[in-house]
Amino acid sequence: MVHTILGKELPKSCSLPFGNRCSLEEERYCINGRDHLMPPFKIGSLLSVIREDTEGDRRRLALYIHNDKSAFRNIFPREVLCSEGVLGLLRSHFVLWPWDVTEKISRVVTAVLEQVDRNVDLFPFLIVFKMMNERELKMVDYTTGAFSPTQAREKLISCMDD
Repeated sequence: MVHTILGKELPKSCSLPFGNRCSLEEERYCINGRDHLMPPFKIGSLLSVIREDTEGDRRRLALYIHNDKSAFRNIFPREVLCSEGVLGLLRSHFVLWPWDVTEKISRVVTAVLEQVDRNVDLFPFLIVFKMMNERELKMVDYTTGAFSPTQAREKLISCMDD
């Protein structure tokens, strides 16, 4: 079965989106003993994440697209993504898959970013998709690095209703 996102076929691989930078990511998200606030990232190929985590229970897919060149590269993860309101929604209603575009962009992520303003200062993005049928994902909405925790939470709630 071929899966598509915005009309682009998903490759069978696209894994380890942050490469071997696990310690860097832990430093970014798990600060001041707040490791319980680590975002629930699914690691693996995007295709396997979609197959395993979104098809059965119809949770929305949220792509976290990061860029270390953005002014919000540390603010958004710590203050918004790791806020209790946003984390609670992500854990219970979404499948969260990360990708870092600082150095390398995949063909699928390029297609996703064509749907949003790619100004580096707006990164990171949290882009929400829903399954349209067994094989197709449609973008519902997105947040940018400039969103507050309240704005991001409200956007996620509205994405659950769509």
